[in-house]
Amino acid sequence: MSEASAPVLGRRDLKKQTRRSVIIHAARQAFLREGYAGMSMSGLIASLGGSKATLWSYFPSKETLFAAVLEEAAGAYARDVGEGLRLSEDPRSGVFDLCNSLIGKIISPEPLHLTRLVVAESGRHPELGKTFYAHAVQPMEASIAAYLERQIKTGRLRDIDAGLAARVLIDLCNGRQTRCLWGERSPDTGEIAQEAARITDIFLSAFGPLEPIGGD
Repeated sequence: MSEASAPVLGRRDLKKQTRRSVIIHAARQAFLREGYAGMSMSGLIASLGGSKATLWSYFPSKETLFAAVLEEAAGAYARDVGEGLRLSEDPRSGVFDLCNSLIGKIISPEPLHLTRLVVAESGRHPELGKTFYAHAVQPMEASIAAYLERQIKTGRLRDIDAGLAARVLIDLCNGRQTRCLWGERSPDTGEIAQEAARITDIFLSAFGPLEPIGGD
């Protein structure tokens, strides 16, 4: 294929992409500052400049804008966690690195605030919980399940449902976030590592390969 026939992002498309990123960044700060119900699209336009028509052309509703905020935020730490999974094929190291990274991410100020926002608003706006699950939880589950499936196929984990095992692992990690949502102080890096090690032991005790009976 010649260079002329390769797809090239034009100046107009690049400008639109940049503008979309600016809107999402400003919206994330507005949602965190004002809450979902309190965040006004009109107020966002006032802070960004430009017209209502321009904003609506990118995001036709507050729901679609919030979905974009969640997708971008979730994608950022999902990539970090996924990188750790690709680096280690040893299940103990891989699970520990995953837990250590995931706990650190979900209790950091912005993800914690975003989770608190979704939990607080989901009663009045059930679609927020569905959006959060679709853009934050499901992709993470799928990435972890794919890693665990590789471990199962190579015999490093017992023959289990990888999706179930991924959900169990995420739930174990979410325990620390839940306590932080209730007001417990955030742990330091050493305490996070200790908790990640405990979760790794629990997980591998449940899902690690069975030792042969009577083996040496």
